[in-house]
Amino acid sequence: MSWIPLLLAAALTATNPLCNDAEGKLENVQRLRLLGELPTAHKLAASAAACEGFTAEERIAFHLELARILDREGLHQNTRPVIEALRQIDAAAALVENPGTALAAKLELARADYHYRAELRMRLFPTATLHAKQAINLFQEAGDRRGEADAVHRLGLILFQRGELEEARTLFDRSLELDDEAGSRPFFRGEYYRHAGFTLYGGGDLEAAIPFFERSLEYRKQAGAVDASLFAATTYGSALVDAGRSQEALEPLLYALMIAEKIDSPTGKSRAALALGKLYEGLEDLASATHGYELAAKIARDIGSQSIERQAVESLQRVARRQVMPLTP
Repeated sequence: MSWIPLLLAAALTATNPLCNDAEGKLENVQRLRLLGELPTAHKLAASAAACEGFTAEERIAFHLELARILDREGLHQNTRPVIEALRQIDAAAALVENPGTALAAKLELARADYHYRAELRMRLFPTATLHAKQAINLFQEAGDRRGEADAVHRLGLILFQRGELEEARTLFDRSLELDDEAGSRPFFRGEYYRHAGFTLYGGGDLEAAIPFFERSLEYRKQAGAVDASLFAATTYGSALVDAGRSQEALEPLLYALMIAEKIDSPTGKSRAALALGKLYEGLEDLASATHGYELAAKIARDIGSQSIERQAVESLQRVARRQVMPLTP
């Protein structure tokens, strides 16, 4: 009898707390992701995505959130891109045959995010660009200004990575306008100031970039994005060191190292340690500089981060030469 499976499903939903209050569960998962509590967020998102008591659209939201969590775990462990993240996006798309404009836009943006990571090495982004542009069109059709802001910002990041700084900045500015129209989000403003700052930094205007990096850190903290604030603090502190403002850089870099240790981020620890090594070298504290560079080199070697390891090893060699060079009158 056809009503028996329905009764069983209803009974399972009633007894399984993970199959109730999808909106509240999703908000909790997103909060945990921003806090950097990724193992817990991962477990909750995976359980909810598998819960047949939720609607297809609700399960899709959890699959896409799980893709973001997996990508973030990959960032901290230096294992991006994460193929499992793409599998979660595919699983989300498979739940509906005709997703409709609004849902299709979210799926396109998720694919743009994944392929942006996957194509980062070659810096051409053919697939990511295609999905980002399609997402923009679909969000516009759906009248979703926030979604459009996210997609426009993603396309701006693609152009930035290609070295098209002016075009990227134009898109970043447009994305902020769209987000403001829909009701400003602190986390999004943190993203804007970070990446707009990079266009200034990449264009050689370090002093103009520093206030942008500072605001990015402030907005990420305001949004409760502890995880993302780690990298904002490292960027801000590193820029201050490059500008010869090492004393000002100490606080954000120590904060970055603290957060990296708290959420167990090898990538975060290696980047913060490298920046602290450079800071102490600039202050002529060569012993502390050596410690920072050694820590960065070890962690980077453990996670296969060749760029950070190379910079740390070259810095250690430079500090060693300085320590043996005789002082000149």
